[in-house]
Amino acid sequence: METILQHEFASRPATRADLDWVHAKLMQAIDTSPYYNDIFKAWEKQRMSRAFLGDLYQLDPWYVIVLEADGERAGFQISGPDCGALFLYWSYILAAYRQSGLAVYGMRQYLAHFDNGDWHKISTLSRTSNRAAIVIMRRFGWIEVARLGNHIFGEDYLQFEYPLTKTRPGYKLLRSGRRARLAAIVRRALLRR
Repeated sequence: METILQHEFASRPATRADLDWVHAKLMQAIDTSPYYNDIFKAWEKQRMSRAFLGDLYQLDPWYVIVLEADGERAGFQISGPDCGALFLYWSYILAAYRQSGLAVYGMRQYLAHFDNGDWHKISTLSRTSNRAAIVIMRRFGWIEVARLGNHIFGEDYLQFEYPLTKTRPGYKLLRSGRRARLAAIVRRALLRR
């Protein structure tokens, strides 16, 4: 735990009990975001389904990170593997904690955790109008590698990457869908024996 501006912060992998909370807050974040148009919001809500979060969690609970302030859930980060890179889908801080330093703390912890030899880089996208995200990315050494005009449903984005050094062999792959969930159920049943 770290204290910043009179708050005790923590970063941890989600538990099964956190997944419904993360999903509900993610849906709220998508609905209320000033950065995305309506077609993107509908698509993103479908893509970031509760089942998808469950698939990420099954692969590695650290793909769904819960950020805490003073022992309360105050934000989250959602990532997934993508062909040797890690993609940061969402990093979100609840409104009550946006000026607390939690976003900076969370980014520091996120980068430290995933700089573990498994990845070539971390990638993410940001709307060109999302100044807060852009400032944090640049502050932590993310490199703007592309300006993507008319990229997602006609809106402009910036692609950022954070270089890492992959040292461990093999790649983590995301397998989602009904077949992957059935395989996970079978694995859990066998582990209980």
